[in-house]
Amino acid sequence: MLKHARLFTPLRLAAVLACLVSLCAAAELPVIHVRNFDRVNDHLYRGGVPTPVGLQEIGALGVKTVIDLREAGEDTEFEKEQVQKTM
Repeated sequence: MLKHARLFTPLRLAAVLACLVSLCAAAELPVIHVRNFDRVNDHLYRGGVPTPVGLQEIGALGVKTVIDLREAGEDTEFEKEQVQKTM
């Protein structure tokens, strides 16, 4: 019985609650098919190269601008066209 009593120390309980709160906060953002996609703040997201499906999903979040930091090329032109269609 003593082993179980130590299982729920105040520090452990606080750590478990903190994890649950962070999981609930993370659950607010829907699954987006963009590698490393996450919210920076209420107005800014960051992530890797979006797929056409990913562009539709981030457009549904209200994203209006996509900044591409890669050099111009065939891939970036295709994605630019996709962004213009989606947003």
